[in-house]
Amino acid sequence: MRRIKYGIWCLLIVISLMAGGITAYAEGEGKAAAAREGVVRILVDWPDGYSTGTGFGVGEPGADADTFVTNWHVVTSSGQYDYREGKVYILLDDETWFKYGWIPLAPGEQMVEGGDYGQDGQGNVYKKLIIDVHLGAAVECEVLYAENEYPDVAVIRTAEPVKNVKTLPLRKVSEGNVGEDVLAIGYPGSADSGSLTYTEDGAETEKIKASVTAVSVSGGVVSRCIPLEIFGNTDCIVHGAHINHGNSGGPLVLKKDGSVIGINTYGYGEQSMEYSVSIYIDYAIGILDQLGLPYTMAKDGGQGLSGQLVIILAGVGILAVLAVVLVVVRKKQKGKAAVSAGSPAAVPAFQPAPGPSGGDAMYGAPSQLRLQGLTGVFAGRRFQLKPETRMGRDPQRCDFVYPAGTKGISGLHCIISQGPAGLTVTDVGSTWGTTVNGTKLVPNQPCPLNIGDRICLGSVEEEFQITGKGGAV
Repeated sequence: MRRIKYGIWCLLIVISLMAGGITAYAEGEGKAAAAREGVVRILVDWPDGYSTGTGFGVGEPGADADTFVTNWHVVTSSGQYDYREGKVYILLDDETWFKYGWIPLAPGEQMVEGGDYGQDGQGNVYKKLIIDVHLGAAVECEVLYAENEYPDVAVIRTAEPVKNVKTLPLRKVSEGNVGEDVLAIGYPGSADSGSLTYTEDGAETEKIKASVTAVSVSGGVVSRCIPLEIFGNTDCIVHGAHINHGNSGGPLVLKKDGSVIGINTYGYGEQSMEYSVSIYIDYAIGILDQLGLPYTMAKDGGQGLSGQLVIILAGVGILAVLAVVLVVVRKKQKGKAAVSAGSPAAVPAFQPAPGPSGGDAMYGAPSQLRLQGLTGVFAGRRFQLKPETRMGRDPQRCDFVYPAGTKGISGLHCIISQGPAGLTVTDVGSTWGTTVNGTKLVPNQPCPLNIGDRICLGSVEEEFQITGKGGAV
């Protein structure tokens, strides 16, 4: 009877694991769907036209957003303008529209690449232009950051929080993201073609929809996380979630929990948009740090359905093994002697070696080694290395402290230390990375250093060299 009860308890445990796996999966799916509520459509009014893109809210958890991340090329029209030359708006409904007309080319006017042209039966050439605009509900934004083409990041802000637009949690990219399901969320321009209407005079009216229900979501799998030379060696996520013009600046989120790991930025390949590319959200995190703006990092959650299935299958396997054991035990002869309380305990087949006496090993300071500043804030200055030198902008975590706001330097950027392997440097997950002799370090993996080696924090603008006492190399 006791064995039957035991079996029932095992069965209940397996059922609870299955329920937990299904619940965790459903919650993750729900968070991914809810991420749409943090995505906005951006309209930029330029001196000679308009452009659109996507952005997403960042800030305190659960709050209405007033700060948004997008692409540099969204707020500069791919570098054609300085961002100060345009007006940036967040659209709030589906009531904005453009009216297009066909205007004949002026005498001597040349066709330009990227323009939309047509020709009538007499050979006259016309260009398609916006001839009227109606702006629906919208709020104007201030551009806080739009400094560089690479990495392609901009930050914008509204005067007041935008009602019902939520902030999204962020998660730094890792190699573990390869193979994970992701969703690209945004407002591709190709979706607007479904709202075109035509008048008898040949004019076209196109609605620029920006409501939550108009958001497009496409899914795919992360194929690789790698720097791409074609995009200025920016760290990129290559994935199968389709993106199109207008998606730029939108979030790439993990399907399992709705956290943002990338900014949808490029499409490339032999065919248009053959590969979808999102830049690491790590770049935006670093810029938000520089600007002193709040954001929310995602918390580690459940394992998702695949991880839960492993647990479920393991539970079923354990239950099966227990059933076999019970059958075997019943066939065993009774009366086998048990180990008495006074018997010597069983000795494991393998015992760990005893730890070293005297506590943790300590290594002396590398008194003959120096850190020579070559460029940047500390150019021309030489520093004696400590047993551990923590470099970055945060004085609470670092003893080698950069001025607040130094570009490319994270709060805690890297650590130079002396250990069993000698002198090493470790990048601790900085946003802009650390290089040794031009090679970018893998985060959290120590790299050996020798006299003469050059270390760059973020870029060559903050470069150091390991030297001997007196600066000898």
